[in-house]
Amino acid sequence: MQTMPGDLTGALHHWSAGRRKELEPFLPEIMRELTVLARHNLKDGRRTPTLDTGSLLSDAYLRLLKASSVSWESRRSFYGYMDKLMENAITDRQRRKAALCRNSGTPDLPLEAVPATLKCSEIDAATKLSIKAPFERLHALDPQQAMVAHLKIFEQMTWLEIAERFGFSVSRAKRVWLKAKLFLAREIKHQA
Repeated sequence: MQTMPGDLTGALHHWSAGRRKELEPFLPEIMRELTVLARHNLKDGRRTPTLDTGSLLSDAYLRLLKASSVSWESRRSFYGYMDKLMENAITDRQRRKAALCRNSGTPDLPLEAVPATLKCSEIDAATKLSIKAPFERLHALDPQQAMVAHLKIFEQMTWLEIAERFGFSVSRAKRVWLKAKLFLAREIKHQA
């Protein structure tokens, strides 16, 4: 079924107003367009082993959810905004990669430095860097667990914020985090 541009624009207005169900029929079309945008943004050597189309889309979506009171005049403004979010995500990753290269003398941390019961507010930058590879393996196996872990560790979001972001209960958010945390602890142990 071919949709009219105005239909999507109206659905985007409803989504901005908090009525997210209005956008569901358009999600396949939106994902096709965003995938094309992501592939375009990853051309010309901007692709890295840790950044592919899917991870760029995920990163841009998380940035979109963090944006407050965004409204779009048209589908063009929506895709333009998403394109900018993807460019920002690529730039941020490139900056982090350059910073890692500058700090390449930082020793890897032993497993003891990352306790099995991670308290997100107490994780320092070196510890976050030491869990990068296990985190990428988790993302390959279960993107939802990886996203919850990312939001908890790196964004330091509350359980309620995470639950609202994914549309499930706080207890489910905690269960997903527990699985992710156990996976990361096991991977870090094997890495050491």
